[in-house]
Amino acid sequence: MTGSNSKHWVLLAAGTEGWEDYRHQANVCHAYQIVHRNGIPDEQIVVMMHDDIAQNNKNPFPGNIINIPNGPNVYPGVPKDYTGELYADDLVKTVKEMSRKRKFLKMVIYVGACHSGSMLEKLSEERNVYAVSSCKPDEVSYSCYYDKKRDTSLSDVFSAHWLYNLENVNLSTNSFGDQFSYLKKNASETKKMDKNQTPCNYGDMPTGMR
Repeated sequence: MTGSNSKHWVLLAAGTEGWEDYRHQANVCHAYQIVHRNGIPDEQIVVMMHDDIAQNNKNPFPGNIINIPNGPNVYPGVPKDYTGELYADDLVKTVKEMSRKRKFLKMVIYVGACHSGSMLEKLSEERNVYAVSSCKPDEVSYSCYYDKKRDTSLSDVFSAHWLYNLENVNLSTNSFGDQFSYLKKNASETKKMDKNQTPCNYGDMPTGMR
């Protein structure tokens, strides 16, 4: 994933807002810290999130966002490229316009949210964008790591597995395909009402195998 000398572009998007969905923006912040720590500079990372939880009046720890129980603050340094309401059409339009203007050679997108497949399925025809959603368009994304002090969940099943995998494999040899196989095996399993969520990938499948 990080083994080539070419520039790597990463788009991290949280498709929700508000304290109830704290986990989605926390996932994005944590993911940013990982990719930044692995050498991808801010000018090659695009972050899309509402940015309304760090200073939320429900946050007992202003300016602090954690993504695992008793974890570190993952908010410092996170770029605010696109804030406010995020709609599927806006995301797709922005990515397609950037592609048309040749602002990137390849882009990899991860979106964690209920029905997140609906945000990415329109990118299926893009040849230079590889996208992964936490679930199908008609599925929900199940939460995990409920925090009593914050009265909200810190993450969701898909993102917890995704971020764990990122932090515990060699990113120079582990491919996007390897990662997606891991997610399909592990993040599809939930214990809530015997229902599953299904990670999906879209777009540039050759990139997905690298």
